[in-house]
Amino acid sequence: NPAAQIRLARLLADGRGVAADPAEAARWYLAARDRGLVDDYLENWLLRLDTRIRDAAVAEATRWLGHAPRRPSEAEPGSSPEGSAAAPSPAGPAPAAPSPPEPAGEQAAPSGEPDGKPAPAAGGAVTAQ
Repeated sequence: NPAAQIRLARLLADGRGVAADPAEAARWYLAARDRGLVDDYLENWLLRLDTRIRDAAVAEATRWLGHAPRRPSEAEPGSSPEGSAAAPSPAGPAPAAPSPPEPAGEQAAPSGEPDGKPAPAAGGAVTAQ
């Protein structure tokens, strides 16, 4: 399960609840990435990792997988059992496009009336909003 592999890699990378083990963290992340699940935090962490540790982790992951771990651009979309090629965005959906500007000329005031005054109530009296 690539999601579990990423969780384990994060624990090992940060030493949270376990002794920090960068080589083991890199191997688990490379295995998850090979299955199509990319984690931005671990991807950046892997790039900053000491070259010797990273190279050893790639060699061990190659032994585990039977082939060299694929890079994010080489991983097949939807190849993970969950059918997801990437972790969901924490930002959520993209914001809606802004409304087009009102046409030039008479624009409605905040009260909804052209002159900005509240509309008279049913009995003809003006009510405060």
